[in-house]
Amino acid sequence: MSAPIVPSPDLGLAWRPISLDDIDVWHQLIGAIEAHDDPIERLDHGDLVDELTAGSYKDPNRDSLIGLDGQGVARAFGHQTPLPGATLRRIFLWGGVHPEWRRRGIGGALLRWQTERARATLAEQEAADPDLAGVAWRIAVNVEEQLPDRAALYAAVGYTPIRWFHDMSRPLGSSAPPIPEVAVPTGLQLAPWTDDLDEDVRLAHNEAFAKHWGSQPRDGEGWKAWTTGHRSFRRDWSRVIVDPAQPDAAGRAPVAAYVAAHVYPQDWEALGHSQGRVDLIGVRPAWRGRGLAPALLAEALRTFAAAGMDAAGLDVDTGNETGALRLYEEMGFGVHRTSVTWSIEG
Repeated sequence: MSAPIVPSPDLGLAWRPISLDDIDVWHQLIGAIEAHDDPIERLDHGDLVDELTAGSYKDPNRDSLIGLDGQGVARAFGHQTPLPGATLRRIFLWGGVHPEWRRRGIGGALLRWQTERARATLAEQEAADPDLAGVAWRIAVNVEEQLPDRAALYAAVGYTPIRWFHDMSRPLGSSAPPIPEVAVPTGLQLAPWTDDLDEDVRLAHNEAFAKHWGSQPRDGEGWKAWTTGHRSFRRDWSRVIVDPAQPDAAGRAPVAAYVAAHVYPQDWEALGHSQGRVDLIGVRPAWRGRGLAPALLAEALRTFAAAGMDAAGLDVDTGNETGALRLYEEMGFGVHRTSVTWSIEG
């Protein structure tokens, strides 16, 4: 199936797929958008390379566009990432228009192209594997609440808000509230997240998040690309809790819970402080109700503080049924920003 038609040249831009040769001009465009919109997340060159290359499921030649003006300056872009899933096929959209080029219909044209391209991807998946025709799908985009014009754009193309997420922060240091003392339950052990535990933690994560909204099992490729092998991952700040009393067939203590720490220095200038991030925290069902999550979170806060971080940050799904939001509030986190997932479902 051929790729959908690109937005009309009447919009004053020449369109082409984004390639690695475009990283510099793309980053300049991203910088202009960030300076105007003040988003939670800031992106560096490495992040943009990841968007094009991290994952065999990515095909930027078909799934991305960048719009250049007559001087070759990037003024708009659209990008989509299709993610495989056993029970839910997900396609995440991302895009933006230079602030000086807004209100010309470019954003709407790009979004319609992205939506059409996403639908074509779903059809291509089903043509290659007819069994996928019975698997639910979601075309989604995340929008910060502070950008109401963006929300209006997605609503106009048929997207609906379905889920809200808080970006939360907690101060550290001598003037911050004390970090709660939370002990690891007797019989369990707090341990470093060593290389040999990567696969064990991946499987523990898949089990811990099996019933979470929108979650799909992480495969080895994606786990390495975005967690253990990503440059932002701080293995030395990450921890696991193991249960020596229940060894597996190989005699290894199983991973009962884990916390993955990351750092994103490119965000710090906009935040006004340094920050360690709790990107993932999970407890396997058999070990829930014993205080493992607060114990790991307290350990992460102590680790960040010892490393000189000014604050700790994390994201939380406000609809999470495990009580995560309440836990984070009890541990001293407050809401920094809120974003909304808008989607078309099928």
